[in-house]
Amino acid sequence: MRRTYTLVEIIEILTRLIGDYEEEMFAQFKKVGLTAKQANYLEAIKALGNPNQVELAAALGLSKPSITAIIDKLSTLGFVKKTQSDEDRRSFHLHLTEKGERITRMHDQTHRKIADTIAKNLSKEDERQLVEVLNNVIRKMNP
Repeated sequence: MRRTYTLVEIIEILTRLIGDYEEEMFAQFKKVGLTAKQANYLEAIKALGNPNQVELAAALGLSKPSITAIIDKLSTLGFVKKTQSDEDRRSFHLHLTEKGERITRMHDQTHRKIADTIAKNLSKEDERQLVEVLNNVIRKMNP
């Protein structure tokens, strides 16, 4: 007979599964001198579509001086470049370099692997229902 897990146990199992995939990914990031947190900053830049530093600071809940230091480091490492705004010469937009784009693609591929690992063990209907339930949870947690 199959065991039925509690919600807490399911979260523990999924966290472990996801953690294994992400650990592998973070090991790859480390090889190019990037931390997990820095990779998340690159993801935020990509998601925001070339924001300026003020927009990035607001999205991440960080101060402008903190963002300046982060961007300077990512720029030195070759993951981000700053381009002066056409509208406001005092402002710079942040763009991922090809190196930064590779990191975000790697991050996306890891998330796809996790999703594929889960989906391959579900029928299409079960997958649809899982996505629907999880979307409901996210909407209620993130109004």
